[in-house]
Amino acid sequence: MKKKLKGKITISRPCYGDGTKLILISVHDELSGISFLEVEIGYSNFAEALTGIGYVDCELVTRNLGNVGKRVERKKIEFELPEKYRYANIETIKKIAKKHIPEGWKSNFYFGSKESFYYKDNIRFARLQIFRYIDEEGER
Repeated sequence: MKKKLKGKITISRPCYGDGTKLILISVHDELSGISFLEVEIGYSNFAEALTGIGYVDCELVTRNLGNVGKRVERKKIEFELPEKYRYANIETIKKIAKKHIPEGWKSNFYFGSKESFYYKDNIRFARLQIFRYIDEEGER
């Protein structure tokens, strides 16, 4: 089955400290927000591909292919930090947060934002962004 997706492509020439010379092509799915494919190709192979030589050697790096073409849904959750964990380290707070994430949702457990923690009525709360991927109905 064939499916058309809207996406974006970036072709760059990264600078590596070890002198590696390659072109990096990144493919991004707009709907899911996932950069799911990176193509690493040497300069000479890239030049051959641009001039019409087919099936030129390259290396492929894929990520999160199961969610490509799905819509990402995001929301924030807030939860109270018990008094004994008021000044806990981030690893402990992550363990507490996992208990508040609904089934089927995920998080990157980023607590570095100025809005990650707040007080209300002298009780400390944490705020966390969660996400999930949802199948879109029908073909596009």
